[in-house]
Amino acid sequence: METFIKDNIAKINPHLAKEYGIKDSIILMYIIESIKYFKKNNKNQYDGKTWLPHTYEDFHNEFPFISKYKISEILYRLCNGKKRKSKSQDLEFKPILVKDKFNEHPFDTRSWYAFDDENKWLSY
Repeated sequence: METFIKDNIAKINPHLAKEYGIKDSIILMYIIESIKYFKKNNKNQYDGKTWLPHTYEDFHNEFPFISKYKISEILYRLCNGKKRKSKSQDLEFKPILVKDKFNEHPFDTRSWYAFDDENKWLSY
């Protein structure tokens, strides 16, 4: 899979940035693009969903300007939904990702992420 960031430019969707915040939307766009790639190539298909296997370190390697701790917070919010305060308002987040493990080896620490409504999210 080709790298998500080309020429040091990450994709930002203004609608998602307004709804979820800049860093959350950057991670979200990365997941959208990755899952589109896997779906197109019929990879990582389990339980009727297309999955992205990643560790926090994998995300951090793609986005070194976002700390691993912040990445863990973002993924927690996207998987669990959470009321979050922004500087201007409270935003209610419903879960949009599901998380599972499909690793073949016990030492594999990757978590697998998929959208709860894949068709909706892959339209971005």
